[in-house]
Amino acid sequence: LIKLTTGKISITTSSGEYITASGPMLIFLAKDQTIHITMEETHEQLNYNLIELDSASIKNAYNFFLYEHADFSAPLTKPTTKHLLAPIETGVARVFNLLHSSNKSQKLSQDKKEYLIRFLLSEFIYEPEAFALFRELSQNTLAENIYNIIISDISRKWALKDISDSLYMSCSTLKRKLKQENTSFSEVYLNARMNKATKLLRNSEYNITRVAYMCGYDSASYFTCVFKKHFKTTPSEFLAFLSSSRHQYVN
Repeated sequence: LIKLTTGKISITTSSGEYITASGPMLIFLAKDQTIHITMEETHEQLNYNLIELDSASIKNAYNFFLYEHADFSAPLTKPTTKHLLAPIETGVARVFNLLHSSNKSQKLSQDKKEYLIRFLLSEFIYEPEAFALFRELSQNTLAENIYNIIISDISRKWALKDISDSLYMSCSTLKRKLKQENTSFSEVYLNARMNKATKLLRNSEYNITRVAYMCGYDSASYFTCVFKKHFKTTPSEFLAFLSSSRHQYVN
């Protein structure tokens, strides 16, 4: 979930969508996709914050919306988009900032966080694709379970056998189930490593070599090659982009 306060950005996703947004704008991007953000020319400096939402939080909000809007006809079809946009109305920025800061300080209870997330996601519910997208994202897939296992110990050298043992299934069954979700162990593993790397780089406490090792790579140069292939930019270029805008990021 992105709060674009000022500036203009273009977002290209691995699902083939191209999004242009100008602040103030709330942007919801679905999981399981790689995004490329380009800062567009404007007289305003780019200023944005990000919050990552898990499936449980989205499911909680989706069930609440279904209960509160029982008369609303929620389509059972698959969503045709993986993003939602909503202008930032009065109070939304304050709620976003409260949730953002609480995630860093761990001051709010889980119930209060869920309430704030529902408030923010409610900004999208009258968008035609919102209910279908929230329903799909609320389903915790095998790929996401594996992702969560890997991300919990990202510096470890994970193998397919490690994951299959953790999930009490054979390697062949695991590969077959992931194929049914149109992904693979290597793809999930790579996404986990790359996502963690971007979070650590945003933290600005670690240099590129340190981030590489923290994400399980023995070579910083190899990490740089993988990062560039995945994001179409090098870690150094990514850091330069971050330094050109005021931003914050939280888990």
